[in-house]
Parts: sequence; C-alpha cells; structure tokens
Amino acid sequence: ADRDPDATLGKPSERAGRAALARLDAAPGDCLVVGDRLDTDLAMGERAGMRTALVLTGVATKVDAEQASAPPDFVLDSVADVDELL
Repeated sequence: ADRDPDATLGKPSERAGRAALARLDAAPGDCLVVGDRLDTDLAMGERAGMRTALVLTGVATKVDAEQASAPPDFVLDSVADVDELL
C-alpha cells in the first residue's frame, strides 16, 4: 500500500493493553501478563503498567530477561508455575 498503518492493534501496542484492561474492567496493578516474548507480550504489559511474567518455554531466555531494558517481574520455567504467583 506504500503507506504507514493507521493503527497498530496487536502486542505490544498501547491500544492492545488498554483494550485488555477495559475488557477485564481491572486496574493495571491487578493484572499479570504472561508470555514468552519480551518484545511483544511483556512489553505490552509493561507499557500498560501491568506486572509481567516471562515463561522460559518459548523464545526468550533467562539471560535475555536479565539484560532486558524492562525486565519482567517474574521469570517462570513453565506456564504451569503461574499458579504460584496468584
């Protein structure tokens, strides 16, 4: 189309974070974003003021988390470990 998009709706857009909060009718501090990508999943949560948990079963590693400009609040071996945070 030879033009920039009118809006970005997916992660990590701020619009996606606001939509999630509106849908949940929740405050950002009461939410936890769980994902395996620092640059999309967790970036969205961080931008929206939510707590974040990186799951090490996907793309990012523990070293990636330690070196991230916005490190996750939690690093989990598996999504099965999320219940320990709740």
